[in-house]
Amino acid sequence: MHTIEIHNFKAFGADGIIFGPTEPDLTKRPKNILCYGDNGTGKSSVFEAIWWAFFSDEIIRNKVPNALIGEERENAIRQIQLKYNNTITNADFLLKINGEDYKTFDKSQYSVYMFRGDSLALESNISLQKLYSMVKFGGVDFTTLLTDEVLGVIIAEVNRVMKEVFFEDLQIELSQNGQGIIVLIDETRGISKDDELPLFFNEAKIHLVKLLLLMSSIELLAPQDDSSHRLLVLDDIFTSLDSSNRLFIFQYLAEHFKRFQIILLTHNVNFFNLAEHLINNHYKAIERWAMLSLYEANGEYKLYEKSQLSTKLIREWLRKGVKTDHEIGNKIRQYFEILLHQLAVLTMIDAKEESKMILNDIYVGNKNRDFYISGTHIRSASDVLVNIKNVMANAPKERRLQRISGIINRYYKNEGGKELIPTLEAMTLFQKVALHKASHGHAGLPDLQSKEINTSLIILERLEKLIAKVNMERV
Repeated sequence: MHTIEIHNFKAFGADGIIFGPTEPDLTKRPKNILCYGDNGTGKSSVFEAIWWAFFSDEIIRNKVPNALIGEERENAIRQIQLKYNNTITNADFLLKINGEDYKTFDKSQYSVYMFRGDSLALESNISLQKLYSMVKFGGVDFTTLLTDEVLGVIIAEVNRVMKEVFFEDLQIELSQNGQGIIVLIDETRGISKDDELPLFFNEAKIHLVKLLLLMSSIELLAPQDDSSHRLLVLDDIFTSLDSSNRLFIFQYLAEHFKRFQIILLTHNVNFFNLAEHLINNHYKAIERWAMLSLYEANGEYKLYEKSQLSTKLIREWLRKGVKTDHEIGNKIRQYFEILLHQLAVLTMIDAKEESKMILNDIYVGNKNRDFYISGTHIRSASDVLVNIKNVMANAPKERRLQRISGIINRYYKNEGGKELIPTLEAMTLFQKVALHKASHGHAGLPDLQSKEINTSLIILERLEKLIAKVNMERV
């Protein structure tokens, strides 16, 4: 699946989005997708759009009794579809896969596997029947395929991966009670339990076992022939994993699911940065992945591809003359908005706010908020105050002055943070004055001058480097 176009569906209104690479090459294998979106920015709507596009026939079959025929049946189906419509536009939703309406798109060669993090919710025990019932496995009822022999292979694979990939001592086996219950075994602590698991094992380990049971089942039972399109869609499955296991789970996915197209949706910015770093630097596979971000601006849900815009790319367009002043102006303004929303995430400012609200939160008139760049965040003066309060509350009296001096010195000596406010002020000025006429094409205004374009790009480069530095250090 190269793209799915979504209009009037759940969070998305009439303008909608095209989820996928900006310029997909339909002659090549579809790219994997890594997508970051804060809570409430449409991530779940994307997941449900893919779910409906591939499994609507099954959903209708399960919810509409066979006894209903004719107009009654059509009305029942209509009631199901209405629940997916955007509540503001109240228009019928439109979904297109690779540019074709989902109802006519040939899905016969697709094996689609989908589940969310809440499918792995903490419970007293791990029931395979319940676990498998909460996910979509390529339209196949996995419970009919899970013979004792197949289950034995899956459990052996989970134990191997736990030990060799995740370096965990925990092992599993099938309970003898015959109800498809999993036993968790920690030989180091002498514990073997199939019930009341949260009393004996931490949530992250239980979550990992459930995740690997599902992933090993998919890997084993997915079609092996090359003619089948295998699609794996995962929504926020990493939240309950500790930071080291997030690294290992991405490595596991990248190395065990090479035959699949993978779509990873996450609201965890640290996981997104980690995965992006691995894709770019460890696997050298940027050509196989599209990095997307969802955000809300002024009530509209938007999507951008991280590689879609950069100062380097805009300069290349200028050099080749493939874009007009009007187009260049639009791209610069758009890229400034993208960088602002990346900045909003890093500074913990509400990412739902529109651009001018983000700027207003960072500085108001001459009352600038000072920032400094720490190892993992862009922090403000208020963060410094919180750190000082923590020192006063927790540090020994004889060490307080030294620690407070260190905090203040780091704040004032940090050159990167001092660049942030002037950079934003300068870019805002160019956005309002120099770039406005290029973006809106006002009659009677002179063309955008090359000096204005180059100056705005120099300013954007400063902001780009500041954000890249923090993203790198967050990994």
